[in-house]
Order: sequence, then structure tokens, then C-alpha cells
Amino acid sequence: MATHHGVLPVVFILACFTHGCGSETESTTVLSIDAGMVDTDSSSQLSPYQDYCQRVAEAKCNYIFQCVSNGIAIQSYFALPGRSAEACAEQAASDCLRDVDDRSSRGTLDFTESAIDSCVQQVSSRPCIDSDPSEWAHQWHDFIANFCGGVARGNVQTGDGCVVRSDCFNRHDVCISGQCRTAVATDLRQPCTATGTLGNVNESDVCPTGLCVNAGYGGTCTVDCRNGRGCVGDDVACLRLSVTGGGTNSFCVVPCMVGDTCGDLACREVDVTDPMSETYCLGASE
Repeated sequence: MATHHGVLPVVFILACFTHGCGSETESTTVLSIDAGMVDTDSSSQLSPYQDYCQRVAEAKCNYIFQCVSNGIAIQSYFALPGRSAEACAEQAASDCLRDVDDRSSRGTLDFTESAIDSCVQQVSSRPCIDSDPSEWAHQWHDFIANFCGGVARGNVQTGDGCVVRSDCFNRHDVCISGQCRTAVATDLRQPCTATGTLGNVNESDVCPTGLCVNAGYGGTCTVDCRNGRGCVGDDVACLRLSVTGGGTNSFCVVPCMVGDTCGDLACREVDVTDPMSETYCLGASE
């Protein structure tokens, strides 16, 4: 898949099939955190789910914050929260536990406790790569999928019913209209009501994907592709949008040529001041 570039007056947009952002390696201390979900009584024992979520969150966040100094890259390309390794690990562990508890209760979780140690060891021992994250972010997601994806994997096959994205077994499937499958152009070429500032992604009952992004022309149905998943194929593109003074998101859209049909959307330039700007199906047609 090709890489697309564009600039807006207050935002920077970059297609992230190959991920990237500036980076410098810096050292941080090893964490010992209370993830907000663990009994601090020294006599207590962590449940397998708690053990998995806490240890893997610490390993991932320690690694990324040691190897990538650019906060925008951490959020948009590695889908990790927080402004520090500690805050990242706390939030990631809490999100993880909520997810596995939910899937376990619905029977869509295949959990392999014996794989936790190998996952944590592989992540913790991985050396930093001394290059721009654009050159290795995709490798990172593949690495996590290969060594950690089997610990708490979804078991819903393509075409079967789902509630959340993590229910799905196939790596690039997302939960679309209650079914595990990959997103296609018709899922994204739909307008929706966006909330928040430019670049914000919000939940939407209107969108088959369940998500709506404010891409500058009103709301557009989308898929969150910060983790390198869910936006594959020749008819879709994963765009990174950074708002000056705000946050960053990566979301799935449909590339187009001026004059193309975009369903209920319009084919628009990313930057109207740049005659070479890429065009995508964005916002309701007038």
C-alpha cells in the first residue's frame, strides 16, 4: 500500500501504512506500579487476568517510552495511552482487564496463561531500534501479535457475531454491524455526527464500524487503525491526523480521485491550498 502525505493549516495528516514520526532514544526507569486494580495486600495473589494485563502493560509501555521520545508517535502509531511510561502502564492495564473480563463473561476469550511469561520476556528483552518509528512500527505490531497475541485471543471467526473488536480471531477483522470482518469502502463512505475537536474519534450508532471521526469536513465513519490493524486493502487508507495543541489519531478512510463517487460523502482535497494534495472521501456531500 502506498504512503500518502498532506498538510492542513492546523493539522498534519500522513497516511500510515508504513508508520512514522520523529524519534530519539532515551532511557527511563523500570516501573513498579499499582495498576489501580490489584489488591495491595501482600498476601493476596493476582488472578491470571490481572497478572497478564499488569505485566504486559508494563513491558510494552517501558519499551516504547524507552525507545520513542515523540509523544505523538507513541499515541498515534503504537496506540498506547498516557504521557509517561507509568501513566501508560496504569491505563493500559486497566483497559486490558476490563476487556478480558468482558470477553470472558461472554465466552469470546481464549486465554492461555502459560504464554504470559514468554510474551513478557520477549517484549522486555527486545532492543530499541535506532531509527525513525516509521521504519519499524509495523514490525512492532507484528512482533506483539506473534509473541503476545495468543495469550488473550478472541475466538470469533470471520463472519460470525461479535460485540467488540477484540472478540474477533482474525488479526485484521473488526466488529462491523455485529459481525467480524475487515472494513471495506462502503463501510466508510458514510456521514455521521462528529463530536469534539478536529481529529476526535467518537462512538457512533449510525456507523457500521461504530466509530465516527471529525476529519475537518464533518463526521465520517471510520475504523481506528492506530495499532496497525483493521485498515487493509487497496480501497482504504490509514491516515494520521495531528491537531496543533491537541491529540493525534489514526483512522481509516477511502482514497478517491476528483470526480469519483463517494457514496454519501464527497471527494475532497486534504489541503485545499496544495494542488498536489491527496483526495479522500470525507464529509457529507453538498
